[in-house]
Amino acid sequence: MWDLDGELDRGRGECLLIKRPLAEVVRRSILLNNTETHLNIAWVIMPNHVHLLIKQWPGFKLGNIVKQIKGGSAHNLNKALGRSGKVWQIGYFDRLIRSPLQLRQTVDYIHENPVKARLVSNSNNWSMSSCNGFEPAGLSRELGLPESWYEDCASISAR
Repeated sequence: MWDLDGELDRGRGECLLIKRPLAEVVRRSILLNNTETHLNIAWVIMPNHVHLLIKQWPGFKLGNIVKQIKGGSAHNLNKALGRSGKVWQIGYFDRLIRSPLQLRQTVDYIHENPVKARLVSNSNNWSMSSCNGFEPAGLSRELGLPESWYEDCASISAR
């Protein structure tokens, strides 16, 4: 079976986003319509891929949100590089988050991705991530979860 995450962590494919100005283009695209069409929960920009966890608002289709992020960033990346053509793979991988524990595990997976790929030793040291500004208490209000959900899930995971 093909290990896509492993291949990406080993730097396979074009690593455009290792260059901070190009990663910044993608960051701006991720943040552009946050709160209007969806809520960004967690994100990380890796050298050759992006992880994004969102809650879409009613009436907005996930495919359209992803298209807006990928399309806008591809246009601006190509402009910055003086080229045209494809930047992102076709489609996307989506998962339904079914519990606060799964939400916590997914947030942690996203934030720890640069550590897993051995790009940094601590996730707080990766600047192209929502890790540094992550506020579980503020998120709990947006998602209708108890304020202690993040810590509660950590104690469940530790068992």
